[in-house]
Formats: sequence, C-alpha cells, structure tokens
Amino acid sequence: MNRITSKDNKLIKLAIKLKEKKYRDKKNLFVIEGEKLLNEAIKSNIEIKYIFSTKEIENKNYYLIDNNLMSYICNTDNPSPIFAIAEKINKDFNNLFKNNIILILDKIKDPGNLGTIIRTSEAFNVDTILLTKESVDIYNPKVVRSAMGSLFRINIHYIENLNILNELDRNNFSIFLTTPYSKQNYYDIDYKNRKIVLVIGNESKGLPLEILNNYQSIKIPMSKNIESLNVSVATSIILSEIYRQRLIMALG
Repeated sequence: MNRITSKDNKLIKLAIKLKEKKYRDKKNLFVIEGEKLLNEAIKSNIEIKYIFSTKEIENKNYYLIDNNLMSYICNTDNPSPIFAIAEKINKDFNNLFKNNIILILDKIKDPGNLGTIIRTSEAFNVDTILLTKESVDIYNPKVVRSAMGSLFRINIHYIENLNILNELDRNNFSIFLTTPYSKQNYYDIDYKNRKIVLVIGNESKGLPLEILNNYQSIKIPMSKNIESLNVSVATSIILSEIYRQRLIMALG
C-alpha cells in the first residue's frame, strides 16, 4: 500500500484524463468505480492497473487516498471508496457468424441507455452487440456503471455502418428492425430455431428509411398517447420475448 495526497500526482492526473474518450483511446485504459464493480472485473479477468481506496483493503497493490481526492477523481456525486484504472477488454470478433443472437445499435447516444442495454443483453443471452461508430463510447464511466459488470463479459464491437446487415443476411440470419411504424407486432414473430439479428435505432431519429425498406420491421404496440418508448426499455421488451420463446422450446 502506498499513499497519495496530492492532485498533482501523475496517477491522479491520469484518472482525471480518462474521463475523456480521447485519452481512454490513447492509453487503452478505462476507469472502474465501486468495490462490487471492481470485484466483477477481477472475476472476469480484466487487467487492473491501479486501485485507489479511501480505506484499507485486502489487495496489497493499491493507493490510499483521502475522501477529497476520491471525490476529485470520481464521476459521481456520492463517490465510492474504491476506484480503479483497468486495461480495455480484448473482445472476440472471429466467430460472429456462429452467433445465435446479435444486437445492433445504431447511433445510440445516451450512456445510461447503452449501459442498461448491455446489462439486459447479457440477461437474455445476446451473443454479441455491434454499435455503429457514432454511438457513445462503451468505456464512458456512466456506461461502465450502468452495465453493472456485463460489459466485462459480453462481446461488443464497433462497426462503420449498417452495411454489415448484407453480410449477416447472406449468412442466414433473420434480421428484424424496430420502428413504431411497422405493421408487425414483435410478439407475433417466431424467434425459435433461427439465428437472430435485432437492430435498434437512435433514441430520437430511429433507423434510416433506406434500411427499413430492405428488411422485416417489428413494433411494440402501445397507447396512442405515447409516441415511443425509451430505447433501453424497448430493447428489453423485445429481447425478453426472444428469450421467452427459446426458453419454452428448451424446456420442451
């Protein structure tokens, strides 16, 4: 255990810089806030570079700091007593076409939404999440917190655009695009015994019209008083139906 007392310490400066995506990309590092999340990272074999704590902990390789310094480096109003810097995760992109369920997110901007979707995806057995490059950074501290450890375990990759749908189509995936203007209710689809790609659009703009014209679309029926649902809620509803159908089939 070593003690850090100054904001001018190089590791404290590094922690502050990692709030910005350009430094996370440059250093190939991201931050983890909270003891529970740190334990999840360690169980998932994430390489932890530095640990900061306001209390003594079992791990011998950590830096002891005071509450003021912890508040300075944390991204929350009520900082946890544990903060860590870790290496970004090396994800497997080699077996994409062997997946059973792929979730594609187009230009998702809100970090809280993305974190919740990542958590939900693990809960409902999504194999891989693909994000278009205009989406929020998966290592944004709010995404990391909202995903609650699922970020460490699920395959996530960035793609240039939605052109990958052509290749997935050629590899016998059934592609479903979400839009409130579809005539097809999501629960009327048979999701069993097929490889699934579910495509979710931007929070405010949805999916591009040229994409919607090329593949089957689905919707969540709802009250006429409501135009749309939060993107993480909508994603959860559809993924839960895919999971439900497959679970019933598995149980016979």
